Amino acid sequence: MADAEDWNRHICHRDEIVLQQWQAWVPRWQAHIERIATHLGVSISYDVIAARNAYAFPVSKRIEISPITSPETYAAALHEEGHCTKPCQSSHRRVQIDTFKSCCIRCELEALQWARARAIEWSREMQAELARCIETYRQHATAVEDDEIRQLQLFNVNER
Repeated sequence: MADAEDWNRHICHRDEIVLQQWQAWVPRWQAHIERIATHLGVSISYDVIAARNAYAFPVSKRIEISPITSPETYAAALHEEGHCTKPCQSSHRRVQIDTFKSCCIRCELEALQWARARAIEWSREMQAELARCIETYRQHATAVEDDEIRQLQLFNVNER
């Protein structure tokens, strides 16, 4: 079932399909992302990005995201804006994710927390996306970061 849901989500994402259940929310999410970007002085480049990736360039205050079509793309956009609120510090620990990519687990955690705190509403779908994304960093996390990851993944959407 999860594979079928992932495939459907991928097709909707790739083809910019807005499911009926999200049609009333998408304009609100879009406007919210735009207001935050204006407030932060962040420019947004919308593009359908392979493998549901999105990117932030905090120093140049720019993000690259997919068009807002679902709770997951809204959460991803908020997360990338969160990176632009506080660029990585030299005291932070960067880890090599693969041959071409390194990241700062601390910055990922802070951007996720920032996104969740500023969402119009934090839904189960957004929480599932957060949990899926943050899990990719777990193998590189320190014990303290691993505990924070666990806490983020256990977050109850009604506790916000």
